[in-house]
Amino acid sequence: MNKFEVWKQKIDPWASKVQNSTFVKTITAGLMVSMPAIMAGSFATILLSIQIGGFQDFLATIGIKAILDTIILVTINFFALYTVFGMAYHYAIQKKQSGAMAGLVAIASFLAITPFKTETNSYGMTSHFLPTNCLGAQGLFSAMIVGFVVGMAFVFIKERGWTIKLPDSVPPVISSSFASIIPGLIIVSGFAVLSYLFSLTPFGSFHQTIYSLLQLPLQSVGSNIWAILLMTFIAQILWVLGIHGPMVVIPLAAIAWRPADLANLTAFNEGVSQLPNITGLAFYTTYSFSGWGLGLAIAMLLAHSQRYKTLGKLAVVPSIFGITEPLIFGTPIIMNLKLLIPHVFAPIISLITAYFLTVIGVLPRLIGVGLPSGMPIAVQGFLQGGWRVALFQLVFAALSIAIYYPFLKSLDKDELKLEAAREAA
Repeated sequence: MNKFEVWKQKIDPWASKVQNSTFVKTITAGLMVSMPAIMAGSFATILLSIQIGGFQDFLATIGIKAILDTIILVTINFFALYTVFGMAYHYAIQKKQSGAMAGLVAIASFLAITPFKTETNSYGMTSHFLPTNCLGAQGLFSAMIVGFVVGMAFVFIKERGWTIKLPDSVPPVISSSFASIIPGLIIVSGFAVLSYLFSLTPFGSFHQTIYSLLQLPLQSVGSNIWAILLMTFIAQILWVLGIHGPMVVIPLAAIAWRPADLANLTAFNEGVSQLPNITGLAFYTTYSFSGWGLGLAIAMLLAHSQRYKTLGKLAVVPSIFGITEPLIFGTPIIMNLKLLIPHVFAPIISLITAYFLTVIGVLPRLIGVGLPSGMPIAVQGFLQGGWRVALFQLVFAALSIAIYYPFLKSLDKDELKLEAAREAA
């Protein structure tokens, strides 16, 4: 057994433990719950970003712009509210408890710590308003904390039987609701007390405390270019070891990366000229996957062995859509030391180059829209930042051919010898 295989055996259990942990699964699934809403908001944002001729005036004239503004308001600006439900829901589901009830208690708890704004009119009538900044990007960390804590507390109370029990003849929907009354009362009351205590602090609220002391510092550290490069390096190394690197890295990194995207998307919808963040989840997905697979597939078309030529033909079209599994498993890249260097460093070179070009103003900052997986390169870049980002992806795909070809050439020679030996036999 060589050293490489020894490392793999040591890392495999750790990676599997992280990927399959309740915490990581809850974060991943909790954030995914909001994807339909985010996709709707992103689509509306894309339409409002098109500046061709009088397209925006046309949308405003026929009333479409007002509709799109409403979609953005109730999706992107309420992202934290959907996340808090998703986190509690999926934690409870993993523990075989009612996810829907846990999610509803989490929403109520989240609203309990949200500082309402109060106005009194001339007739003495009081109205309460929810600040949308706490329900969007700024409230995301609070939502993740509340969702996870509520999920844990809900399961803890239910497992100890502190519930109202009804006869078996009562329909399950009704008995489930009654069984959640005591857990809901305890948890929501606890967060209401917590809200009052935080209102006495200089920060004024739980949201502002978390945002100032946790979200901003973690986002600053976790979403800077060095952190993204480190996460990319780890993800690519794990791929070589046979572990789905992005599946391990992204759920953890998204804690810092997702708020950066949402802040950019919110700023873009508000018409801010300079978006606040260069890096984020959109930066990672746009530039780390920006064509290395397509470059490798095209390089294979230049190979002389039948094996790699055939694989290149099969992998070109999927690679255009960012689907690199045919290359990962067909080449294979897994446990392949000859492709270790280009596989690890091609996306890192792309990220460093893109960051530098963004800093000096050649590339725009990405708006952070949520795009489905399988979005073609260039199209993905265009939707995130316009034609310059799309062009960068195409240029880097061409550059990836040159990065991979010298290493692939060695594999191709080995395969040619094997093919010749098979023919001679």
